[in-house]
Amino acid sequence: MSIETLPPLRDIVAQHELVAKKRHGQNFLFDFNVLKKIVRFSGAAKQDTVVEIGPGPGGLTRALFLEGYQNIIVIEKDPQFLDVLRDIQAVAPLQIVMQDALTVDFSQLGQGPRHIIANLPYNISTPLLTRFLNAKGDIASITVLLQKEVSERMAAGHGSKVYGRLSILAQALCDVALGPIVSGQAFVPPPKVTSQVIRLIPKPTDVCVKTLQHVTAVAFQARRKMIQSTLMKALPLTPEDLEALNLTPSHRPEQIPVSTFVALAQLLQPRLHLGNLCLP
Repeated sequence: MSIETLPPLRDIVAQHELVAKKRHGQNFLFDFNVLKKIVRFSGAAKQDTVVEIGPGPGGLTRALFLEGYQNIIVIEKDPQFLDVLRDIQAVAPLQIVMQDALTVDFSQLGQGPRHIIANLPYNISTPLLTRFLNAKGDIASITVLLQKEVSERMAAGHGSKVYGRLSILAQALCDVALGPIVSGQAFVPPPKVTSQVIRLIPKPTDVCVKTLQHVTAVAFQARRKMIQSTLMKALPLTPEDLEALNLTPSHRPEQIPVSTFVALAQLLQPRLHLGNLCLP
């Protein structure tokens, strides 16, 4: 038997009596055309290590092998999927890690460069993305299927209604690209939201993530207020600082571009005492 001759995913799910658990944010995606689009949008080199989070019944895992990837590691914490993943392992060089992805040390998974490619469980997508961004030295790219509204927020430019903290953190640390949109009807059970693929490629930066998180939290606690009522009251900023950054007290957070927030965080880093959790 080979990957090509494994039973259809729907048959696998029925045979093993697999259930998409709402508490884990699970939704099964059976359409191999969609699954292959996710894989191809990643742009990962075939010889590189691919790490998949939450493979479930193994649809995306099979798509990765069908597209020619061979160094694949899956991270799954739900034991109901172990037998299905072992069936794939019997015909392909799959490495299975039964662990919560929120506790995994990505630097210990295979050889670099490492690429995250996943249909992320909705209920842990935000904390997982935060982990990925903070582990960016160990990850070459992140290609994930998320709720469309989350993907759009990450890619939004300043001035947009959905521009905010997630936009700034993602774009300060990565080059961001939006990919295919996937209807809820492609999933079983169908979620009430539309999904979209997003690709994040970490880029060199000397910004302190913790400082940037703090500055954006202060700024967007009231996104429609002028920064004279938020940033200037809560942070050690002077009028001269604003002038150097081409800002005025009447600016609102949603009007300030990512590059200016990065410069603001760099300016404030020596003045704040937030610990040493800064990326190199």
